[in-house]
Amino acid sequence: MPYIILLPVRSAAASTRSKSCGSLRGEKAFPADLQHPDFPTLCAHLNRTGVRYLVMGGWAAIAHGVPRSTLDVDLYVESSLPNIKSLVASLSEIGFGIGKELDPEEILKRRIFLFSDQIRVDIFIRPVGLDSFDDCWNRRLEKTFESVAIPFLGADDLVRSKETGREQDKADIEALQELWKKGPS
Repeated sequence: MPYIILLPVRSAAASTRSKSCGSLRGEKAFPADLQHPDFPTLCAHLNRTGVRYLVMGGWAAIAHGVPRSTLDVDLYVESSLPNIKSLVASLSEIGFGIGKELDPEEILKRRIFLFSDQIRVDIFIRPVGLDSFDDCWNRRLEKTFESVAIPFLGADDLVRSKETGREQDKADIEALQELWKKGPS
């Protein structure tokens, strides 16, 4: 069973440098919505539409404590046709609606499918190094970010998914291992 940890969120009021990005009440200067989704808005929408997914990649490394940034969202999605149809329907409602052009059966034929419409989403159907979606789901880490419960790959699965040889993935593995040596803070 997953456990839930709240991610700290800094408000604009916490830093004088952030004032130009929001008001003193902590409001976003550019609030996200389905036409301009950010990471938690995308995940909330996927949750509402019943898509079974796990966040992997940079966002998962961040959820596990690695201080880094990322430009996209990597999702490991359950590879059933009904789930991919829900994913396509969900992506069709964001940004300019480019998701309406996606073919769920074509997505299922691929290992990875790249999508971009106001937010970059890399969709993994069969990620290298990972077990079945259900096995990974049972080992997931669930965290709440901006009031949205988000399922992330568990720690061991995250490391396995990052054994690619890419420099950023090597750095993430090294950072995760350093965090584990230090233990909980």
